[in-house]
This record gives sequence, C-alpha cells and structure tokens, in this order.
Amino acid sequence: MPVEGDDLTTHSSRQPHIDIFLWDENFKTGVKEIDQQHKHLVFLLNQVANHIIFEQQEASLGNIINELVDYAVYHFQSEENYWLEVAPEAPETTSHRDSHNRFVERVQAFKLKSDTMPAELWLEELLSFLASWLAAHILESDKHMALLVSAVLQGKSVEEASLWADQQMQESTKAIINIIIASYKNLSASALRLMREIKVGSLTQTKLSNSEMRLQQAMEYAQIGYWSLAYNSEVADWSPEVFSLFGLPEDAEPSPNSLCRIMNEEYHIPFLNSMQECFQTGKEHYTEYPITRPSDGIKRWIECRGKVTYHDDGTPDRIAGFVQDITQRKDSERQITELAHFDSLTGLPNRRLLFDRLRQTIAGGKRSNQSNALLFLDIDDFKKINDQHGHDYGDALLKEVASRIRLCIRDGDTLARFAGDEFVVIILGLDSNQMNAAAQAEVVAVKLSGALAEIYQLKGIQYKSSVSIGIVVFGNGEQNESNLLKQADIAMYKAKQRGKNAVCFFDPQMQDEVNEKAQLEDDLRKAIQAQEFVLHYQPQLNQQSSVCGAESLVRWQHPNKGLIGPDRFIPLAEKTGLIIPLGEWVLKSACRQLSLWQSKAETEHLTLSVNVSARQFHDSQFIPLACQLLEKYSLPRGKLRLELTETMMVDDIDKTIASMNILRKKGVHFSLDDFGTGYSSLRYLKRLPLSQLKIDRSFVDDLESDVNDQAIIKTIISMSKALGLYTIAEGVETKRQRAFLENEGCMVYQGFLYSKPLPIEAFEMFLAK
Repeated sequence: MPVEGDDLTTHSSRQPHIDIFLWDENFKTGVKEIDQQHKHLVFLLNQVANHIIFEQQEASLGNIINELVDYAVYHFQSEENYWLEVAPEAPETTSHRDSHNRFVERVQAFKLKSDTMPAELWLEELLSFLASWLAAHILESDKHMALLVSAVLQGKSVEEASLWADQQMQESTKAIINIIIASYKNLSASALRLMREIKVGSLTQTKLSNSEMRLQQAMEYAQIGYWSLAYNSEVADWSPEVFSLFGLPEDAEPSPNSLCRIMNEEYHIPFLNSMQECFQTGKEHYTEYPITRPSDGIKRWIECRGKVTYHDDGTPDRIAGFVQDITQRKDSERQITELAHFDSLTGLPNRRLLFDRLRQTIAGGKRSNQSNALLFLDIDDFKKINDQHGHDYGDALLKEVASRIRLCIRDGDTLARFAGDEFVVIILGLDSNQMNAAAQAEVVAVKLSGALAEIYQLKGIQYKSSVSIGIVVFGNGEQNESNLLKQADIAMYKAKQRGKNAVCFFDPQMQDEVNEKAQLEDDLRKAIQAQEFVLHYQPQLNQQSSVCGAESLVRWQHPNKGLIGPDRFIPLAEKTGLIIPLGEWVLKSACRQLSLWQSKAETEHLTLSVNVSARQFHDSQFIPLACQLLEKYSLPRGKLRLELTETMMVDDIDKTIASMNILRKKGVHFSLDDFGTGYSSLRYLKRLPLSQLKIDRSFVDDLESDVNDQAIIKTIISMSKALGLYTIAEGVETKRQRAFLENEGCMVYQGFLYSKPLPIEAFEMFLAK
C-alpha cells in the first residue's frame, strides 16, 4: 500500500482544508521507506482533523478513519519486517509489535463507543489519541528502533545497540519529544475549538495559524534556528535562535563572514564552497562545522542545511534553511569510534585497531631496514581468579596487567588487549639482524615476565599471577598481520606447555605441528564418515583370575598412518565436537558385540564397559540413543557398564544424576573412572547411582614403593565398601600389585599383567585359553 506524491499543502478545491499537524524534518528516522509512510500517516491525520473541523459527512469520517487504520497496519507490517530482518532477537522488536496491536485495539474500541458517547466528546478523545499516538510512535518508538537497527548494522551486538540507542534518546531529546507530543495534543484541542467556532461562523485562518505556532515553539526548544541569504548578498537574515546558538549578540551582523570568524579555520573553504555550489547547481547546502561561541568560549558543533529558491524567471532568489546544535551527536559519534577501536575496560587499543597498527608496521617494514617484534601475552590460570573471587577481581587484574605492561615498553610501541586475558605488544625499530632483534625482544619479554609475576594488590587481597609470552620477529614485509598473530599465538601456547610463566619464540617447526594437527582434524572428520575405527577389548579378571568382562577401547585404523591410539585423536575429537558422532559409533558397536556375546554360552557372563565423555553424556540425544540400543539388542541388566569421569560431576550434578537414574532403571550399571584424580566429593558420590569405583593407574604404578599410594588405595577400597560398591583397579602390571589389591579387598583387575587391549579375534582367543 505504498503512497507516493503526498502533498500536505495541496488538496482538493471542492472543500476547505487546513493542515493542522505539520510534517517536519525532525520526524525523520533515517529509513526512507518508513519516513515516507510516516509522512502519509500525518497526511491521513490531517484528513481526519479536517473532517471533524468542517463537519463533513459522518460516513466519510468513518471511511477516512478506516483508511488511516488500514494504512497504519500496512505500515506496522513494513516496520516489523525491517526490524526483524536486522534484529530479530532484540526485546524491543517484540514490544514494538505489541504497541502496534494495542493501537489497532484502541481504535476499534473508539469506534464501538461512537454510539454511546456524546459526539463532541467522542471526536475530541479520538483526535487527541490519534495525534498523541502518531507523534509518540514516530519520535519515540520508531526513532529508537531505527537507532538500534543502525547500530546493529554497524557491527554492535543487540545489547550494545540497545544501550547506544538509549544514550542517543537522552534527557534533552526526550524533553523535546514530550514538548512536540504535547503540541500535537494541543493542536488536536485547537481543531475541536475551531469546529465549535465554525458552528457560530467564526472560523479564521489566523486562529489556526496561532495554534500551529505551538509546534514552532517546540522546534525552537530543539535549538533549531532559521536563516536565509539572498543571492549575491553579503548580509543574511537570521532568526533569534541562530544568534543564540552561535553565542553572538543580536546586534551582530548576520553574515557568512561573521560566522567564519567563530568557525574553525579549516572549515571556512568547505562551508563557502557548499554555499556557492547550492546557488550554482541547486544542490542542497549541507555542512557540519565546529564553532567557539564568543559569549562563553564553549566549543559547539553546528549542522547547517539550506535549499535554493528561484524567481519566476529561473534565477536564484535565496538560500533558506536551518542550523542546529549537534554537539551531543558528535560526542556520541566520538564515543562510538572509541568503542569501535578501544577496549572499554583497559582503555587499550582493541583487536580492530591492533590489526590496523600491525598492518601499518608491516607496510613500514618494506621501506625501512629495521626489524620489529610481536609479543603475544596470555595470563596464566586467569580463570582461577574469577572462580575464587569473582569477575570484579578478574577485571581489576586485567587493568593492573595493562598498567604494568605500559611501564615496560616505549611510548612508540603498541599495546593492545586482544581478547579476554590476552594482550599483544608490537615492538618497533629493532636491529636489522634477525638474531640481534630476537635478543632485544627477549630482553623486553623477560622484563615483562618479571613485572607481571610480582604480587598484585587487588581490592584488598594479594594475588600471585604470571604470563606466558610468545614472540615472532618480522621486518621484511612479506608476512600479513593474521599470520604473524597466529605464529605468536602458537609460540605462546608452546610457552604454556613448558610450564607457564615462560617465553617462547616461534619457529617453523611449531607451524608444522599446527599444520599436522589441522590435517589430523580433517582426516578425523573423514574417518567418522568412513567409519575407520575399530574396538579393542582389554580383559577384566576377578579374584579367581577368570575373565568377567572387558573394557572397550577405540582405535583409529588410518588408511595411510596405520593404527592410531586414542591419546592422539580423542582430545581432538573432544575439542572439535566430533566426540559426539564418534561416541555414538563406539556405543553402537559395543552394544552389538555385547549382544553377540549374550548369544553364546561361553561369553554370556561377560560385562562390557564403555567410556563416555562429559560432552557426549550431556548431549540431548545420548539418553534416547542408549535406551534405543538397550531395547534393540535386548541386553540383560548389568551387562552394559558406562564409565564416567569425576570431572563430569562438576557440571549440573542434578541433571547428571537424573540421566543416570533413567539408564539405571533400564539395567545399565555405572563405573566412576579415574577415581581419586578429579572432583572427589563424598557429598555427590553417595547420591550417584554407581555400582563400581575404578582405581586410577596413577595410584597403582608406584604401589609397591610409595606408602602414600598404598594409603590412598586402602582408603578408596574401604570407602567403596561403605557405599556398597565394588572396586576395579586399572594398570595392574605385576603380581605384587595384584596381591596387595586383592589383600585389601579389590575385586577386579585390569592391566598388562594379564593382557593389553586386543582386537575382537585375539580377545576371544584369550578367553579360550
């Protein structure tokens, strides 16, 4: 229902018409289609007002109200589509849509009351509602949404965009909006008074013009001044508001020269050229410039607009327009620039500005004969301070780290906060010899390590911290900023692997390792599709040395690299999320093998343990899959055992217990793997529906010589008995280890004393022996 060519001053000559509600440029949101629709809504509101004032036929009034409502609904749909396309998750989008629905409901309610209320009162309330709603809809609701959407399009998050939009709609702006809304209400009341005066024959255009001046007063409050300059004239015509905005006395000469005297000099030529071009071509005169007001010495930003008008013979008459104080907008734009390029917590350049600085440094390196260095710093164990003391202390540490780094580098070097607890330093002007440059960079890195390892006083507590630093030296201009940051990041992680609080230089071998890991990830994705995995089975023996079960352990049968152990690909699968499809394949394969064992008399007594990762167990599809497999293979109770790790219990223990209970009722047993090495909480342990504790191999390895390991194993076995659980020990390699465990009451053993993990054929041969 788009409407083009609305003219708010030209109407049919068959009936009198007066524009009560004026359209002004301040109503614009910046979205062209929506602004055109707003303009037509104002036109329709004036139509309603004129029907009321001139008492045109009631049926005609009903039609124009229906037209206004129909067009409003069309306008609402256009708006909502636009807002939803850009910011569908913004709460304001929903509240905006709700306000649209309330408007339609209110109008329908007014129509129903037309027969039950006095006609004049009904008309007064209807017009007052329509006028105040339209002004508020445009100036408050739609302007706020337009600002929010604009900020989202510029790259802000919805939360940041909402906050920024709120800042733009600040107190002075809201005051202006309220005045204009009140003015619209007053104008609607004026329309009703005019209707009454028509009845006694006293309608005059002058009275209506006086009412329209109230809207002009609102524009004055908005600090808008009107001006005009005749063609070839040196003297302009300024409204009193212009003198006030410029801080000039009213007896000052209103002229471009007077303005240039208070305008920053570099803006003189663009301002005068724009004026001249407007006269010559008809193009709109539009400039923004800073001034220093003589009256108080305050610097302000001014927006100036104007359009040329012409004589009947086509020659220019004058330029007329307005000026407005836009200092608040300019301050907001400056703040946006700072937000876009600087970290709000530390005040340091952010990632975007860092890339720009690094790009300039690389370009400069092509012209100079000097080297530069990139240092990538990561705070060691930063999560610990947030967990122990809260994020306020983490923020305080970040600010103190930033401050200490500044003190260790030169003014010309760049320090940026890259992300989270990561900082980057660009050191400029090092020796042209790469070895010498590396030595210089190392001096700075060691200095940084020392300064950042000193005790911190943070909000009343003492805190000890350190950083790991990766360094890459560059200077030939052949590398790009992304590669340099990646290399410095790789070196930093190498420093962490060396024990943290360390410094490490990047070398090509590190890149080879990264490339190898990336290739392995790509191969792993293909392997899951091609099902290149096999299960091996490690026997579990009871105190009678009979095989009572096995643990299934996955191996990767790589087409080129041969058999790959889980220590090389399981961590990668966890990191990439591929553990979900891999774990599904393992569980399905294990259940299928367990079903085969149940069909044979010599293997029907066996249990089978399957390792399940935290990520896999908490996946929404895991419990349904396990239940489906239990039913598909009709597995007896107690034969399938899932091994869970202690670390799984940290995240949402109640949900974990609930999931375990679902499977426990289906006959699945649970073993707590690596017991004693992770999150050992007796409070949670007694709530878990376990049947078995697995003693970790780290306690078994030195069992024969370490009295501490002996004491720990005795405690684990004693505790399991108290909880009604039995124990299994992994990593049993000697008869003396076995004897100690059996003597203390451990029921089941697993390890190289009996067998390594075996392919299914070898496992069944082991059983036969």
